[in-house]
Amino acid sequence: MKGHNSQCPCRMCSIVGIQAPNKRLYVPLSRPAGTQPYDPLNLPLRDHKTIMAQATLVSKATNDAEEKERAQKYGIKGEYKGMDEGSDIDTIERGMASWVQEFERLYYQYKLDRLPVCTLPIHGLLHIAGSIRVMGLSWCYWAYPMERFCGSLLPAIKSRRFPWASIDRRILELAQLFQIKAIYSLSKTLDLRRRRKIEVSGTTLAAYPRCVLVYPREMRPVSANLREKISKHLASCYNATREQIVPLIASHLEHWGKIQWLEGGDMMHASELGKHGTQDMTHVKFNGHYGQLRLLLVVKLEPSEVLQTTTTKFHLLAVVARSILTLKNRLDML
Repeated sequence: MKGHNSQCPCRMCSIVGIQAPNKRLYVPLSRPAGTQPYDPLNLPLRDHKTIMAQATLVSKATNDAEEKERAQKYGIKGEYKGMDEGSDIDTIERGMASWVQEFERLYYQYKLDRLPVCTLPIHGLLHIAGSIRVMGLSWCYWAYPMERFCGSLLPAIKSRRFPWASIDRRILELAQLFQIKAIYSLSKTLDLRRRRKIEVSGTTLAAYPRCVLVYPREMRPVSANLREKISKHLASCYNATREQIVPLIASHLEHWGKIQWLEGGDMMHASELGKHGTQDMTHVKFNGHYGQLRLLLVVKLEPSEVLQTTTTKFHLLAVVARSILTLKNRLDML
């Protein structure tokens, strides 16, 4: 199957894609004015005979341009070989159909400029029940488990001359490793899966060994209002007053753009330093509340008689603006 780039991109039915202003094709149930919409419970399913006939036409094209044009039209790259033709399923089918219709009402809103939300994966939900009815449970034929397994074998191919021997050895070693982990309860210790990469272009403070500060980093001035809040916090950490703390805070403090918890923890982004693109990843949850992480500051306090300290102290502070949650979103939905 040709997929997203064809006029009939769905592998299960012959729904025709609609071209959006970005030149890509999308598959909403609702059609432009004057065109009959598709019934989500009665889609024009592909059948074996039609697919084989269309595949033959593609394969028998007289030149590359004609083959490409036919493949684009039918959504089939070429001739296929070896292709064969409950109440709970009915519930799934009706539920998926209802969900897709509601999705289009809320997000597509039957407007051309919102057509890109009607992607092929959304349309594919309408075929889950039909696929189960015809071929059984989805895990029996979906490609993802096999794709993951093949991906795990790629690192095993160390020799271009003897690739199969490398794969055989990899499978044997994986089987041995699974047995060792099961017998000796070493699943976590011998876990070979890729762990989340920790940014190395940052720094870790000795007082905060569980996290790493990640670039960008800048020295920025501190406003009087923020200095007052910092001094109030630090006064609670030492046997001192805010008036005694304020002179000890430098006029410029380290500002960091990101912080990540070690051992595969989350990466948090400060909104006022760094570029965030179209996705806002600066919101966090703290003490049961939600808010936006505005700043990440490192306050350096030199040894002081006022604080009764003999060594330099570092304090990692986060400035969070609490979010006000409502019961409705932008679409006025509860």
